[in-house]
Amino acid sequence: MIHFTRVLATELLGTGVTANAVDPRLVGTQLARQFGEMGGGGAGPQFAPRPQDPWEPASLLVWLCGPVGSWINGQVVDVYNPIVRGLLQLPVPVTFS
Repeated sequence: MIHFTRVLATELLGTGVTANAVDPRLVGTQLARQFGEMGGGGAGPQFAPRPQDPWEPASLLVWLCGPVGSWINGQVVDVYNPIVRGLLQLPVPVTFS
């Protein structure tokens, strides 16, 4: 995923299109609960203190697609990075219509 994202970003330089990826790790969805992923699995407590609400990685995607995120290109963003976590502290979940 990392190499593909960087190659794609390089290929799209100068077009006004950016290529980034989001690594959401553990998201509290019905499918994850169904398969038992919520029990701690591969992401230990140091990385996943709790399952994320689906709106948290979605809010990062909205931010990356907006004008503020337009200067970021070729990155795989780890949602559990403390700086990224600060960006996700929204007062209300992002809603899509």
